[in-house]
Amino acid sequence: MPCMPTQQHFKLEKVLDFRRQREEQAMLVMAEAQRRYRDQAEFLDGLKSRLARAEAEFFSRKAYTPPDLWLWNTYKKAADFDIKLADAALQRLAKELQRARLEVIARAKDRKLLEKLKENQAKRYEQEERLAEQKEFDESSTLRFKHQDF
Repeated sequence: MPCMPTQQHFKLEKVLDFRRQREEQAMLVMAEAQRRYRDQAEFLDGLKSRLARAEAEFFSRKAYTPPDLWLWNTYKKAADFDIKLADAALQRLAKELQRARLEVIARAKDRKLLEKLKENQAKRYEQEERLAEQKEFDESSTLRFKHQDF
């Protein structure tokens, strides 16, 4: 009886490992993009909160002098400009985050495709092994039956 290997080697194992590594790298890039997006969103919220507090404080006053109005107007324009820039940066980071998510999805699909191929190959190998084993049993049973004396 020939000794058959118990498990077949997957020829594309190195490619599968590479795809797993690329997926992990994409996940790290996505995590960094999420962190930058979250930080920028917090920064933008902080700018808006400061403006809202300054506005509430300014409008709670009873009287305004012309320099107060000029100063408020200058501050408000600068704060609005900063908010606009921060919002634009947030939108850019949102696009980067979306691209990173799509990259993770694409790399996961690549990996899953090879894993499915590996599973199918293993199932086919196991089935071939069972068939070969069954054939051996059938042959030995036939030989035993033929050599029995009646």
